[in-house]
Amino acid sequence: MKTTKTTSFIAPAILIAILLFACNSKTSTNDCERFKNGKFNIHFRSKQGDMFFTINRQDTIQTELEDKTGYTTKLRVHWTDNCNYETSLIESTFPFPDSVQEIRRTMVLKTEIISTGSNYYVFKAHRDNSNFITDTMWVAK
Repeated sequence: MKTTKTTSFIAPAILIAILLFACNSKTSTNDCERFKNGKFNIHFRSKQGDMFFTINRQDTIQTELEDKTGYTTKLRVHWTDNCNYETSLIESTFPFPDSVQEIRRTMVLKTEIISTGSNYYVFKAHRDNSNFITDTMWVAK
């Protein structure tokens, strides 16, 4: 009798676990293609305050406009596969000292698209040995 009750509990639990795993599986590589070009928005929260960026990505160039200040950044984009890309700084109007700008030019930001929706993608990114950040990039309307 115990085995029947245990079996009747385990079978649904396994089914639920399989469904949860399937729902959380990695993004289809074809789904990332639609984010290689376009206009996007991101709301970045930091210790210095909230920043809102409008991003325009065309082929191998990405431009970022910080909406409040008007500062811009121009980046080179290199897609390493369908859902992974790297960006490196070309130029920026952010008022960083030259030494910081030079470090920014030499450090590549590696980004992985980890899930997608109809009007957004969730990514994780890092530079060299830094901590990963995870955020959402929204398709601009």
